[in-house]
Amino acid sequence: MNESTLDMQAIQENTQFLGKVRLISAVFSGLAAGIFGFTNLIGFAWYYFIYLFTSTLLLVKLKFDLKAYLLTSPLSFFVFGMFKHLMAFVLFWALAYTVTEIY
Repeated sequence: MNESTLDMQAIQENTQFLGKVRLISAVFSGLAAGIFGFTNLIGFAWYYFIYLFTSTLLLVKLKFDLKAYLLTSPLSFFVFGMFKHLMAFVLFWALAYTVTEIY
């Protein structure tokens, strides 16, 4: 097999794994935002900060070589799934905020 040949199944599995890591990150950052009592734009700024931090850590884990593992550009790597995982963040943010701050 040629080195330039890409294994599409491996790329798909890598993409799914990144989605799962980002989903877990969104859930735990939502819990943290609720426990810390963040409200309004501060909570959303927290989400975007954690999302970019998680993406940076993943990029470091990939040794800054996206082409070896994914078929994306660096920009799409950072933007991929940002709004998809936002709903999970808001759900757990509201849950944790309600449990810790209201009750």
